[in-house]
Amino acid sequence: MIALLALALQGVVAPAPMTSADVAAQVAAAVPPTCVTAPATDTVGGTAGAGVPCVHRQDAASATVVMPATATTLADCTFSGAWPGTFTSAPTTAFASAKTTADPFTCQVGTATTTGFAGKCWKQAQSLTLPSLATNLLGLTLPTAPAAPAGITVMVVGRQ
Repeated sequence: MIALLALALQGVVAPAPMTSADVAAQVAAAVPPTCVTAPATDTVGGTAGAGVPCVHRQDAASATVVMPATATTLADCTFSGAWPGTFTSAPTTAFASAKTTADPFTCQVGTATTTGFAGKCWKQAQSLTLPSLATNLLGLTLPTAPAAPAGITVMVVGRQ
């Protein structure tokens, strides 16, 4: 039996012992390298990406840019302004709010570019009493939302 075991082991060669450098090299080959760029900015829905796989460090931060800016409405209730810096692509506008102590206004940014923005404000329609509504309907006229006055400060926030 021992003779059979010795015969079976004649063709088996023992592997060379591994050094700590060999173990470190195998581990390094199995772990993706550390990224040398900042994490990509946030996107709605996200993307898988197609670059070389790498691992961002724990303290890495994505380059999200947020810039607030203000503009003043003109006589036709439009506004336009410039960002305090430049975005690399057209930003998403988070909101546009009007600063006034009078009636409430609704403002909307129509266009936003890498360097500026433009939009329009409307004064929110006032509630109508029943007699005034009946008068408007009988006269076949509909109430219109009054225009916002000129000179209202509008704050717009762009995010990329």
